[in-house]
Amino acid sequence: MVMNLMYTPLETIFDATMEREGRNITAYTSGSEFQAFMRRNDDGNNYEDRITLYYYTNAPVVQGSLISYGNKIYILVNRETEENHCYYKSSALACNGMITLNNREVIGIPCYASAMKDGLAESNNMLSLINGTMEFITESNSLSRQIQIDDTFNEFGRTYKVNNIYYKDGILHVITEVSTNERPIEHLKIVIDGLSKDSYMIGNTAQLCTTLYINNVIINGTVTWESTDTSVASIDGTGKVTFLSDGSVAFKAYWIEKDISETSAIVIAGNPNVSYTYKIIGKPELTCGIRRKYTLEITDNAGNKADNVAFTWNVLADFEVEQNINGSQITLCVDDEKMDGNTFVLQVMEDSNVMDEMEILVRGEL
Repeated sequence: MVMNLMYTPLETIFDATMEREGRNITAYTSGSEFQAFMRRNDDGNNYEDRITLYYYTNAPVVQGSLISYGNKIYILVNRETEENHCYYKSSALACNGMITLNNREVIGIPCYASAMKDGLAESNNMLSLINGTMEFITESNSLSRQIQIDDTFNEFGRTYKVNNIYYKDGILHVITEVSTNERPIEHLKIVIDGLSKDSYMIGNTAQLCTTLYINNVIINGTVTWESTDTSVASIDGTGKVTFLSDGSVAFKAYWIEKDISETSAIVIAGNPNVSYTYKIIGKPELTCGIRRKYTLEITDNAGNKADNVAFTWNVLADFEVEQNINGSQITLCVDDEKMDGNTFVLQVMEDSNVMDEMEILVRGEL
């Protein structure tokens, strides 16, 4: 069927084949999707998994691109055309390895590895390298180009040291030799979130959570929690904190798989001292025979209105001042016109303390 493409109207035959056999393929690095149909190379004497792809010329791939299809990743080792403007044809080789540098500066690059000199054994389609050199090929992109000579990485149960690197036709070639076995460097970090304040009231709760990093890459893991003072605050297995009594406390997160822990910032638990501001609202003049209302406004140190604070009204005067008290309001009146020009003081008291006061001038009738 493929050979017929050479001798029939290409667009018609190719479109019909794509409609019938086309599959969604993903460009691994960019995540862009395109359609292709394929033919598998059936060579029983070769352990390589190789397929041939046919795809439109506007597909977002070139020679050397990594593609994803099904549960496998392939590298396009070439791109050829039969001198037409309709399609490209590529041979794709299934990746059999993954490059993650032991310094963790490069992580998770799919690749295809093959022996260059001795040491490559095949058993049940599995590769193993006893000694010698091995070549790894992968897509040439911004991530793979961070690989440097003398870098090392582990794959197939061995450690490889990079001896040479070259780029050709979109493909990065990494030439390696077996090196002394190394353990990858792991920079571990636990970040604790959820404590949004420095202090909490007794009875408050907070939900803590962790983010786990290996070499700045977020991974999953198992975390247990511990309170540094269970009499001040408790914490359950999900990270939920309940503040119980006055004191200071912190919380420890333990990463089981990596045997490390991190402790949160210290927070204060307890009912903080609350202070209040008292303000008498009203005009500091009172006309004889006219009743005037004055209101007390109380706010706490957070700026919230406080309605349940105990206080008393008090009037300091050398003459009679009529008073009518209704909670935070007081209505005053002076009937004696002879008091024109005199003053008296309206006070707000808490116990024996004057919290606010206003001097009020008495004026004759209008």
